[in-house]
Amino acid sequence: MTMKTLNEKILMINRFKHQGKKARDYFEGWYVRLYNNTGDLNLACIFAYTKYHNDPHAFIQVYNGHLGKNTYYRFDINDFEYKDDAVRIQNNLLTVDRLIVATEDTNIDVALTRLAPLDVKSAMGYLSKLPLECYQEVIFMDGVAEGVINGAPFTGKTYMEKTYGKRFPKKWFWLQANSFDQAMNFTLAGGHVPTLFFKPFGFFAIIQFDQKEWVFGTYNRAKCRVRKTENYQFFTLTKGQRKVVIQAKVNKPVCLVGPTDKGLMNLDVFEDLYAAFKIEVFENKELIFETHSNLGGFEWMFS
Repeated sequence: MTMKTLNEKILMINRFKHQGKKARDYFEGWYVRLYNNTGDLNLACIFAYTKYHNDPHAFIQVYNGHLGKNTYYRFDINDFEYKDDAVRIQNNLLTVDRLIVATEDTNIDVALTRLAPLDVKSAMGYLSKLPLECYQEVIFMDGVAEGVINGAPFTGKTYMEKTYGKRFPKKWFWLQANSFDQAMNFTLAGGHVPTLFFKPFGFFAIIQFDQKEWVFGTYNRAKCRVRKTENYQFFTLTKGQRKVVIQAKVNKPVCLVGPTDKGLMNLDVFEDLYAAFKIEVFENKELIFETHSNLGGFEWMFS
């Protein structure tokens, strides 16, 4: 392992690591996608816990996009453990390079390799240091998942992030894809994030293409303009002479469970793992890259 690779692994683990909050009324969750290029296997797995004072517990959600079904597996809060850079919930395991889910109807054992790191230390930049009620980190942008899912051999793509804090924003959007007709890794998140005193709009986007990484965010004076039509949502990102235009369409949303105030797990979160994206990349007003995906992850929670 080279020094550069070692440093990338350390940064990845630092973004992955348990925040270790001892206070009540707090949640923390790790999100990983697994899917193949044909889309006949398209999963998202969430390892998480809530310390909501009236109902603390650990849980795993398995969202099967192909079946249009999400399952919420509930565990005792004491079943959650973070040790040796690994999240464990009973016999279930998540690290930056391994995923094991062993429930009554889901069995996953895959290695996560060839991970695409971020050049930036944190997707949120200095916003991660502010007293927000919700934080999000991208752990890696792309990778290969290989192993066994429900008894069948699997090889496909993977992506991982985490979210933690007191509650989800009241309004937000989230987009992610790393399977395009031309190689690109992409994630975008934004919303009205409550602080102790007000609710500003903040966003970040990371785009990797053609051996480049472009970062747009509230923290580097980039702009995000959002426009909704009857069938599409459009997001225009600008920073200096760089512009990215994303056209997104929801196709098969499914209801997941998220946290409201104090980490109470009772929020309906509608997520699509088959969203259609068209992404155009401009520099100095010239179109330099265009690509499409029908396997985008998309949450539009502004309705």
